[in-house]
Amino acid sequence: MKKNCTHCLLSNEIANVTISEDNTCNYCHNYKPFIPLGEDKLLKILSHSVNKNRKYDALVPLSGGKDSA
Repeated sequence: MKKNCTHCLLSNEIANVTISEDNTCNYCHNYKPFIPLGEDKLLKILSHSVNKNRKYDALVPLSGGKDSA
């Protein structure tokens, strides 16, 4: 029997999705919101890499193309 999550609308017909008795999927049950640490914390982390006789101070990876960046 097809069931949908009441929070995100995923269906139990999708692989690896299970819907519990309260009609919430396993992904919503395990969701933890991302809480950014802030600019001060980032600058503190990056300060450990500055001026170590390297060409670059830090590598900052980005994901996505021009439509998602």
